[in-house]
Amino acid sequence: MVRSAYPGGVPTSEKPPAPTGGKPAAGAAAAGSAGDPLGPDGGQAPDVPDLAVTVAGRDLPPPPVALDPPMLPFAVAGTVIWAIAGLVLLPYRHTLAAHGHGTWLWICLAGFLWGFPGLITMLRHDHNRRRRRGAASTAAESRD
Repeated sequence: MVRSAYPGGVPTSEKPPAPTGGKPAAGAAAAGSAGDPLGPDGGQAPDVPDLAVTVAGRDLPPPPVALDPPMLPFAVAGTVIWAIAGLVLLPYRHTLAAHGHGTWLWICLAGFLWGFPGLITMLRHDHNRRRRRGAASTAAESRD
């Protein structure tokens, strides 16, 4: 029994595909020569095994591709929500203190202030995300 690529390790009855590669077929173009800067495979992506799995006679689809959305809007929204919550509670600060909830304003302030390191972190994340996608699209164009 072979273990699948799923995180839970769903057992399957399929054997993994044999690795491909090695020497190019006879008559192959010289683009894949050892001195080629694209490597021995001519810059082609390596064969990736299909992650589809058969369990109890049913074919399961491969796991979904992870999302990579821009994160800066989430950090901005969180910071703004903490600021609005603090401003809404500000007129009631004496009532909150009288009922033992005087720390709520400080919690809003802390949430608002912690939003700034979050903004900086998400700016860096989105910059790296754009760089990754740019590199991936450049690599895809070079294969065409």
